[in-house]
Amino acid sequence: MPDLPFKEQLTLVAELRIALKRPGERMAAVDMLRSLHGRRDLYFVTWQELDELLRKEDVGNGP
Repeated sequence: MPDLPFKEQLTLVAELRIALKRPGERMAAVDMLRSLHGRRDLYFVTWQELDELLRKEDVGNGP
């Protein structure tokens, strides 16, 4: 997997944040968030953004 430059990382996070609000794209966005969250080449600020989005999804889908 090639390294993602910082600007591309932030762009992906912004696009995924929007996709989470679209019912037809939400599940794919969550899958992509989980996949990106596990990458080792992320800048810390990007990882924090992904982590925050995933936490919100987990809370929103809890029991």
